[in-house]
Amino acid sequence: MSVVLLLVVAGAATSAHAPTSSIVSPPSNFSALLARHAMDFRFKWDDDEGRYDYLPTSWLTGPFTGNGVIGTVLYFCDPPDKGGAASRGGLCWKGNSSSEAELRIELGRQDLYSNRNPTDNFWSGIRLPVGYVRVVTKGKLLGGTLSLSLWDAEVVGTLMTSAGNISLRIFTHATQPLTLFESNCSGNEEAAVVFVATTRCVNRWDVAGLGEAPCANEDSVFLAIRHSSNDVFLAVPCGMRPNPPAECTTTTEEANTTTICTQAMKEDEGDRGSFATAIVAMRQDPGRLTAYITTSSALWPHDVTTDPRVEARSILTHAQSVGNVRLRQEHCAWWHSFWPLSFLSIPVTRVEGFYYIEMYKIASSSRENGPMKDEIGPWYVDTEWPGYWYDLNSELTYYPVGASNRLVLGRNLGRQFKLNVDNGHLARNVLRTEPTWNGSMSIGASGNGMQVGGQPGDLVWITSDLWALCEYEFNATCHADYLLPVLRGAVGIFEHYLTEIRNGTKTDQLHVPQSNLPNCGGGGWDNSFDLGAAHWGLHTFVSLCEAIEQESLPFVPGADFDRARAAELCGFRSAAALMLSKLAPLQISDTGINAAWETPFVQPCRHFDHLLPCNPWEMYPTWNSNSTPGTSLPTNLVCTRTLDQFYTITWGGHADCTFSYPPVSQMSASIGRGEAAWGNITRVTDWVTSIMPNTMDNEGDPVPSSKQIVNIDPCATAALADSVQYMMLQSHNARIQVFPAVPEAWDKGAVFFRLRAMRAFLVSARIGAKALKWVQIESIAGAQPVIVTVPFQTNVSGLSVETLPRDAKVILSHVAEQPTTFEIHGLEAGMTVLIRPLGSSMPDVKPIESNSSELKYWGYHPDSPRSRAFNECCGH
Repeated sequence: MSVVLLLVVAGAATSAHAPTSSIVSPPSNFSALLARHAMDFRFKWDDDEGRYDYLPTSWLTGPFTGNGVIGTVLYFCDPPDKGGAASRGGLCWKGNSSSEAELRIELGRQDLYSNRNPTDNFWSGIRLPVGYVRVVTKGKLLGGTLSLSLWDAEVVGTLMTSAGNISLRIFTHATQPLTLFESNCSGNEEAAVVFVATTRCVNRWDVAGLGEAPCANEDSVFLAIRHSSNDVFLAVPCGMRPNPPAECTTTTEEANTTTICTQAMKEDEGDRGSFATAIVAMRQDPGRLTAYITTSSALWPHDVTTDPRVEARSILTHAQSVGNVRLRQEHCAWWHSFWPLSFLSIPVTRVEGFYYIEMYKIASSSRENGPMKDEIGPWYVDTEWPGYWYDLNSELTYYPVGASNRLVLGRNLGRQFKLNVDNGHLARNVLRTEPTWNGSMSIGASGNGMQVGGQPGDLVWITSDLWALCEYEFNATCHADYLLPVLRGAVGIFEHYLTEIRNGTKTDQLHVPQSNLPNCGGGGWDNSFDLGAAHWGLHTFVSLCEAIEQESLPFVPGADFDRARAAELCGFRSAAALMLSKLAPLQISDTGINAAWETPFVQPCRHFDHLLPCNPWEMYPTWNSNSTPGTSLPTNLVCTRTLDQFYTITWGGHADCTFSYPPVSQMSASIGRGEAAWGNITRVTDWVTSIMPNTMDNEGDPVPSSKQIVNIDPCATAALADSVQYMMLQSHNARIQVFPAVPEAWDKGAVFFRLRAMRAFLVSARIGAKALKWVQIESIAGAQPVIVTVPFQTNVSGLSVETLPRDAKVILSHVAEQPTTFEIHGLEAGMTVLIRPLGSSMPDVKPIESNSSELKYWGYHPDSPRSRAFNECCGH
């Protein structure tokens, strides 16, 4: 790279007229910022007209709480004996004048999985329901209000009944497997809580509302059925029967009533273990009630021989000894330290609100020591996707974690994959027993075994998520102890999967066998997804082993890694390097990357595996104008042409889903197309039939019915939050782009504070109307040099530079032929540099002024235009 010396900074500023050093401080009032995005749920009931405005009646419209392990969703339902549905996600309350609607607290626990057939996760290795808590009142419901506070992570509200009012509070403790419910009644009202266990679901056939899977005859193992959503035939294991009913006991001691329900698995069909849900209701006086609720697991990966009731009782006993005040203090302390980790603000309030609710949702569904986030999170709803899916969903789920500087929410990904390396599960997935296959690993779309000839790129893709998180954290322990073992297995399979034969002819290169482009069709030899995965995986593995050998990985204080194991794993480096040297390149044509050899991308595809070599794998960086081998197309145009072709074919063919748009938005942002990036974001946030009033994503039909199935897809909303971040900050290795894609909708400016760049930089910046105000970069690990690109054709030579500490010596070099890009040397660990136009005003991180018509846009209430549109379209 050609550079021209620009300036040397030793202390405050580059100009004698520049103001005194003013390194940017955190925003002062996060609670006020989040208050404008709190979700309201206001409703009223008129018994004469039979009307409600707007009562949340399902998983699609209610507020939710969670802590990565357990969670709740609140909505209103008819009592079970009056036809109230259980866990369907459809309309739970009929809304007629004879209704006796009551508040329901739907419970979930994210690591409750059936394990009847460990090699068949697609049908039998699925999430299990827990049940729900009924809040039973004396009087009939007349109306009320619920509000989800993002700052305190709790739902508070008031219910009005014919017997009086009920003030309530509910939160799921941030660090303990405990949900707390408080109610305070007035008048003649008196609330009670009743737990109802759910034991129905055993497989996806049953989840789809079709009951037990029948057998064609007694000898049948699989039954071919027509899948309801895409009209194709699938093989369903028949004969699986529901778990036995839960066994419940209730005891009363003075004013405290404790119920414990134990759910055993059906051991005669191969499942083992049990789980228990416990609730203690404590009545301080006739009007005041506190309930503690927990669910404990003795299912794999927990010890299946233990009694889960022991842990459940212990949790409740501890909560009773601590009390409500301290429990809430502990809970709020976690969330109040979580929110200031990063911050952003844009002038489009509904999208800003969506972003913060999504951060709340991700934090509610993921914890460092908890299970990996699945398709449902810590909640529960009947769905045809009740587990993990590794052909898109799990990957997108973790996209926003690193850049949001909330790394703690992503560490369970590394922990879970390390566990499945150590216990041999990923190796068994290969479904081969020959010794020559030792070291190979794979994962199927639903986490089960993958026959050779499947999609080896799936494990590489989820491993690239782990790689990105390690790059954001940037320490040797993450890279060597967590990433390296998974990456070794993911690339090991290519030793057996790749072939020198293409189309019947032996070549001097290695090729991907003939196969379809995953989820698209239209493939052939060398499909772009698996071949791109082989290139990225092998290159990353070789580079990582070189860094370990050269001891160039960064260390955080006190951290180290297992050097002996790393050396053993890197023994495969020579073989990987040889494969990489012989690997056929992706075929490039005038329309960008081909779907496969001699096969342009011409078939609409709702999945975007085809785009991964461009983003996030960065195989064709936009800053590289060199020619691409084998084609006259410059490297920086490969992804532009690829994206244009994807737009033309896929959008024109209507093969779009909510999860299709965020990656296209990010790729648009990576080539500087702000309007396209923004348009793909708002296309989803404004998609009334898919993004629900509470921001949950529903790929199914939102029109209520008795057998409605909610095909939830939380990965899309997570990736959408990352798309907003991607328009503000992009990074790869130590190359940082600040506000790379700004749309006209941000005409009032935008600001972000402490978003995280790869190689452990914390970046903050503000823009006005098409003008850079300032950018600040803090180095955590001391990676050097760092290359920074700023927006709006900023004249780099006209910038003021200030450092902390003030005596730091930082060298800035202007990158030739890239007028808005410069290289920084000397920014060591712990140093901060602030860059802004000479003579500019003091920097600040005040939020952008909100659009009053979009305040509290999310939620479910009559004043929200989104709620009104949802009711008009979907009949709730």
